[in-house]
Amino acid sequence: MFKWSATNSIPMTVLQALDIVLSDQMAIYFPGQTVEGVIIVHISEAMKMRSIKASILGYSYTAIEDPGGLRLGVLFTREKEKHLDETMVVWGDANGSEDVLAAGKYNFNFQFKLPNDAQLPSSFEYRTSHIRYEIMATIDRPWKSDHLSKRAFTFLQIIDVNKPPLSQPLPPKEAETSICCLCCTSGPITLKASIDRSGYCPGESISLKTECINNTNTDMEGIQVRLYRIDSRTVPGRTIIHNEIYSKLCSDPIKELQNFTWNPAITVPVVAPTINTSKSITVSYELQVSLTVLSGNTLELKIPITIGTIPLHVAAPNIANPSPGQSPPDVPPSYDAIHEAVSYDYMECVDGPYELKEIDSREYVTYKLSFAPLYPCVKSSLQANNSPVTNQPTTTHVDDVAISTNQ
Repeated sequence: MFKWSATNSIPMTVLQALDIVLSDQMAIYFPGQTVEGVIIVHISEAMKMRSIKASILGYSYTAIEDPGGLRLGVLFTREKEKHLDETMVVWGDANGSEDVLAAGKYNFNFQFKLPNDAQLPSSFEYRTSHIRYEIMATIDRPWKSDHLSKRAFTFLQIIDVNKPPLSQPLPPKEAETSICCLCCTSGPITLKASIDRSGYCPGESISLKTECINNTNTDMEGIQVRLYRIDSRTVPGRTIIHNEIYSKLCSDPIKELQNFTWNPAITVPVVAPTINTSKSITVSYELQVSLTVLSGNTLELKIPITIGTIPLHVAAPNIANPSPGQSPPDVPPSYDAIHEAVSYDYMECVDGPYELKEIDSREYVTYKLSFAPLYPCVKSSLQANNSPVTNQPTTTHVDDVAISTNQ
């Protein structure tokens, strides 16, 4: 049982505890699975209340700094997109009649079945924006501020890299240019790149094949490869596009008149899955393969990739033809069944944890704990000596581009 709570700042003289305990210790859920647990209430004396409620919430939250017209403090334009909102009364009257709960310690069970909806986006946390799923416990008190407690959990959209087209390679990319000097033009320089498939999970290796055909009399710097995450955050009238580099590699220099090949393996760090089903937050990835020909002149290839949540050779055999009593086709098998097929763990995102309190939040709740989603990570070089992944991005490049969406 996993215990966690963020309780409000009302003096806890009567209310000794308001905790949420989930039955799944990992607190990781897929579509169609059940989120269940108990709300623990401990009061030192009788308390008047209408009810005790459990709620399951899912939403995308975006806050973008707006410096225009600001004199004091910092203004944010915010947008909140609802994905889940369901409430059950675990004690008391759903119609709001007052009652008294005697002093003591109580356990109230709750249970919510997640919709088998392929469009619910995965959990995501970054700076002032997030896609978050949580259980909220509320003590509804007449004529007083409610007591609140929240517990965030990880939700993962099913993105199975075993299935086409993610299991298949993309068409090779190619670019070509020539070097001009006064009236002379050299032979062409050709850059080619391809990957073994288009879908990967953290911990898996991207097999990249590159080739440079240098038909010039000039030596070239090495081929550079970068793994980018591109996320967009949208509020009314404005969209911010942000690029983050998680891996960066460079080949040896390329000699004149040389046919050069380089086939590196790029291990995917523990990053968020691809997200394209939220209106306000999207997350995508690409490999950028580039070659600097002359100062200011670069050959560049961009290869889109998808980061999934079901690793290669894990769930596809079990999900494709379920027998009676097994999960539906779009619901993954149990963690134990998955682990029998491949060795992987759930690891904290390399972006690290973020404070749970939202920008400009007016909820009467004190959030003392941070939260980082857990994502599937195939055991590899990321986990030396079977220790948890602690790697950070090789380098971080921030490139925020603001786009006005006003018509």
